[in-house]
Amino acid sequence: MGGLVMKRFLTAGLLVASFLLEPTEIPQPTEAPVLTEAPEPTEAPVPTESPTPTESPVPTETPAPTEAPLPTETPVPTQEPVPTETPVLQALYVSSSDTYGKGILKLAPQLSLEHDRYKAVYEGERKSLNLWPEASEGCQIDVYALSGVKASIVEKDESIKSHEDGKGHRFWKLVFADSEKKLEVRIQVTAPDGTKKDYYLTLSVTDTTAPVLKKISASRISTDTASVVYKTSEKGYRYYQVIEAGATIPKLDTSKKGTQVGEGTDTITLTGLTTGEKDVVVAVKDMEEINPRLQSQALAGMAPLTS
Repeated sequence: MGGLVMKRFLTAGLLVASFLLEPTEIPQPTEAPVLTEAPEPTEAPVPTESPTPTESPVPTETPAPTEAPLPTETPVPTQEPVPTETPVLQALYVSSSDTYGKGILKLAPQLSLEHDRYKAVYEGERKSLNLWPEASEGCQIDVYALSGVKASIVEKDESIKSHEDGKGHRFWKLVFADSEKKLEVRIQVTAPDGTKKDYYLTLSVTDTTAPVLKKISASRISTDTASVVYKTSEKGYRYYQVIEAGATIPKLDTSKKGTQVGEGTDTITLTGLTTGEKDVVVAVKDMEEINPRLQSQALAGMAPLTS
């Protein structure tokens, strides 16, 4: 390619530069590009077989409706529980006779559902009284000794045997222990279902005989002590008083509760005595709940202590 030729001209004081361009060589035409072979058309893809439509699922059989459940039988209502037989006494007789319905004593309080403790008193002296209890049908009655009952009629389990009067009446003969004027028993009623109920009965007889004192004696042990020994025919409360020998015998005050003594021998120890001969007055009265009016007293002489 030709170079640039610069010619300078002075025109109107101007420097004008003119550049003449030499024609560039005509470029040789590039070779026509060899046409590439038209690519062979690719084989038209074999259409894939249309999928065989799957068989429509056979509709499942409509489930047969389950049989309607048979209504359960209406449960038979359970029977009302039969109320258990209440183990109560329907009758409670105390008598002085072996014949049913005779010699009936007054019961205090009267038999009722509100009470389970009763008393009866025989106005006189007896060795035994009869008990005639009756309970609801099917109930069993047992009688047990608590106190004052003669040991020979009491079993090992403290029960007392019953008797029959020959007419379908069952009774218990309650015998007082020796010198006892009062006894206590427990009456147990058992229902058919085993339910139990206890009743308590106190029986007493009126004591018409005062205690009898005998074999009373007194002796000095030392200057200020002495011993008094005596016997009483029955149990009761004991009182005593020391007096000067030969003085008027006083009637002892037995209004207060004395010392309880049993039947038989009793010993009193005296203390705080002074010298000289003394007498001792002893009194024993019945148990207050039986007959506190009955009493007896006796005098014992006591000599001074001799060296």
